[in-house]
Amino acid sequence: MVQLTIRVCDSMKKYNCSKREFIFQIMFPCIISLGGLIILTVTAYIYNEYIIFCGLLGIVCLYTIYNTFFTSSYPDQVIITDKYILFGFMGRFQKYRYDKIKYFKVREARYSRNMFIRINKPLLGKGRFWINANGFNDSKELYEYIINLEYKIHPRSLKSIANNQYI
Repeated sequence: MVQLTIRVCDSMKKYNCSKREFIFQIMFPCIISLGGLIILTVTAYIYNEYIIFCGLLGIVCLYTIYNTFFTSSYPDQVIITDKYILFGFMGRFQKYRYDKIKYFKVREARYSRNMFIRINKPLLGKGRFWINANGFNDSKELYEYIINLEYKIHPRSLKSIANNQYI
């Protein structure tokens, strides 16, 4: 993750996640996972016969914590300009210039406006984002922009062709 100073420009659009959504959908599950990890560690230490069960559940807890804090997979800010798109989590941003994006896939749920975005061969720490657009200001605009960005980057995809037939 890169710490960036963002210059404000006229064509910049900033989408922020509401504090309530951020707390209940991102931070609360992570805190529960952290508490669960502590309880599982103590349980595995006291009751050796549950060590495999605690280990498996501990992996799920670690994965949740890893996705939230280390990979910033749940952004609380999305900044869109003419040249790039930024996904931010707690002050850390991942910046993607449009001319450098070769792969941009969105798996969306149209009615709930949930999206899973993969950018440029996503690795373990970068390029994967879960966004619930309903939690952001101007949610419909953000959702439509990201969906249309996939169509622009991959105009020959089956998804893009199917979308263009209905328009």
